[in-house]
Amino acid sequence: ASLDVLRDLPDKARNSNWSLSLVLWGNEIVSIEETTSQRPVYGLAVDIGTSKIVVHLVNLENGKIERVAFAENPQLSYGEDIMSRMSYANIGPENLQRLHRLLIDAINSLIEKIVSEAGVSSEDIYEAVIVGNTAMHHFFLGLPTRYLSSSPFTPVVTRSYSLEAREAGLKINRRGKVTVLPVIAGYVGADAVADALAIGLIEKSENILLVDIGTNTEIFAGNADDYVTCSTPSGPALEGGHITFGMKAVEGAIERVTIDESGDVEYKTINNAPPSGICGSGIIDAVAQLFLRGIIDKRGKFVEGSATERLIRDEKARGYVIAWSNETSIGKNIVLWEKDISEFLLAKAAIYAGISIALKRRKLEPENLSEVLIAGSFGYHIDPFHAKVVGMIPDVELEKIKFVGNTAIAGADLALLSRKAREEAEIIAKRARYFELSLDPLFNKEFAYALQLPHRELERFPSIAEIVARKDL
Repeated sequence: ASLDVLRDLPDKARNSNWSLSLVLWGNEIVSIEETTSQRPVYGLAVDIGTSKIVVHLVNLENGKIERVAFAENPQLSYGEDIMSRMSYANIGPENLQRLHRLLIDAINSLIEKIVSEAGVSSEDIYEAVIVGNTAMHHFFLGLPTRYLSSSPFTPVVTRSYSLEAREAGLKINRRGKVTVLPVIAGYVGADAVADALAIGLIEKSENILLVDIGTNTEIFAGNADDYVTCSTPSGPALEGGHITFGMKAVEGAIERVTIDESGDVEYKTINNAPPSGICGSGIIDAVAQLFLRGIIDKRGKFVEGSATERLIRDEKARGYVIAWSNETSIGKNIVLWEKDISEFLLAKAAIYAGISIALKRRKLEPENLSEVLIAGSFGYHIDPFHAKVVGMIPDVELEKIKFVGNTAIAGADLALLSRKAREEAEIIAKRARYFELSLDPLFNKEFAYALQLPHRELERFPSIAEIVARKDL
């Protein structure tokens, strides 16, 4: 027990007639409570994403997730991608401290919100488990990123790291503990470890592919005995970034698109609200449908002579109207321009190139996979057939494709509740065979080939090739 705890002991023992409860962290007494006034015991699971922070308030006595809160990562103002933020941090220690404080303050704001909603005290929270990519891991801990941002991309620490809440700056019980799960390498972090923990990778006897799609996309391929991992910079396009009418998957976002033979469009928005933009799943649908209808070619360019009034041109570019202005909440046509399609192709090419190289490094073919697991909150909304049409994921049977949600926060939940899960997280990190995509001689070729729909080597997508042949796209 710490000296701080011992100072409480005499009065609490006598006030409760020697009836005490202990809050333990391993063999350490974190707090002594009078049984007559015993408080609940809570913990936090925190996923620090490049674009979004998610917090779960978890009852540590029964494992129930009591409340969920999330907010945009405030570091976005210093760059949409982690390289931009690390470049800013590397200018000087005051910049690193600024990015560190932004994260801590954002998490504390979410803690304040979540305890208010739950009607509990922040003093009742005795532990937090943190996951995030390696850059977010370093920013959270205030660790320098100078050597993380240049080859060989070396993290300061890779194994799990625990510290006191007051040292971390989190506004929970002052004696509480904060644990950051292990990272694997410079670009495969604690969030990827949590992904693998949540889907039970070290218990998988058959080969699987796990893809956590985000601004950075993490990939695992293999089984419990042997798996490889890598990360590919897929950028913000799938979350609405760099897309003219792009937006995140919130109310009013077009999330489903169907185009009929005449070129007319049917769409569905989140919460059936009037459309205000288009999110990632809607972009995938739209590009796939435009390709299947022969309105765009394999390079994502609009085909001259496509007989539809929705194909428009301004003085600089061509685009396709997904929703007319009189249907939208913004009073403008929502248009998918050729440059938007190009941005999307860059993202999907990076993802597929990473997947393709991971399978090659593990000596696997798509037909060797028992499951293709799509992780991340974005994945819930993807149409798996359209994801194959555009060449984002390998051409496997649709029944093998499963959407597993935000497995990073699910893995953090598990680690918060289970010592065994934390041990498994360490095992996952140690067993992983990591390779750096930016140094891989195959990447540029794979990326360039994947810039076409669905792929330059159409034989990699036999089921889509049949459709293409019939339509003569």
